[in-house]
Amino acid sequence: MADKLVIDLVDAGIQQALTRAADRLGDLTPLMESIGMALQQNIQLRLDLKVDPTGQPWAPLAQSTRDRYAAADKGRKQGSLLVRTGMMRASLGHNAGRADVEIGFGEAYAGYHETGSRDGTLPRRALLTANWQTGQLGQQDQADVLGMVARYLDALM
Repeated sequence: MADKLVIDLVDAGIQQALTRAADRLGDLTPLMESIGMALQQNIQLRLDLKVDPTGQPWAPLAQSTRDRYAAADKGRKQGSLLVRTGMMRASLGHNAGRADVEIGFGEAYAGYHETGSRDGTLPRRALLTANWQTGQLGQQDQADVLGMVARYLDALM
């Protein structure tokens, strides 16, 4: 994928927990796979609920967009907010490595939904982060990741 939005997490608690786990284990692929699956499920739920990672509802479509979709659909209801054709949702995936996991969409336009447009004409309808500029996850995502790391480390003892 040539066009992509990359957000590096800066959450100190998550980074410290993963560093501790990596120091003890070396290959964290199973843990990273679990984290990727959990975050991917959380994103799917947000697509269903139409909320961002903080639980705030997304802005509705602009009237001009609704009008354009209605004309193109010729009376047929097609999809819903951010799931109009299903292509972006279908492109959601993750890749787990020895010490990291990538989660995102294969459709380049997903980045515009995560950040919103610079001119403000497209509002931010986040799926991945509570704050894309700082790389901060939403509270539920943070809790899920830290819980998985803790359980993984506890199982080693």
